[in-house]
Amino acid sequence: MPWEKSFINRFADVVKKDYLKDKNTSCGVENMRPTRFSLDQIKQHHDFRKKGKPYVDAIMMHALEYKNNETYKTLIDLILNSRKKSSLLKKIKMQTAFF
Repeated sequence: MPWEKSFINRFADVVKKDYLKDKNTSCGVENMRPTRFSLDQIKQHHDFRKKGKPYVDAIMMHALEYKNNETYKTLIDLILNSRKKSSLLKKIKMQTAFF
């Protein structure tokens, strides 16, 4: 999964452990050297609750906008149902031609 690779790369940068970027398996990381590091330091400097709040707020605002605004809902549906950018632009032009 792309998000897992992105997460582990960022986590490795925060912890400053390059070996975390090695080969991933479903059971963990291969070639992992046994070392100890303190999670307290990570909790103090990189609180994911605080860093994630803008993202969660954006998701909530998106959900509310999708629920309440019909034009926004139509635009999102057009985006999700288009495979290519060119087909999306054609659909948007057709949609705006009626207005």
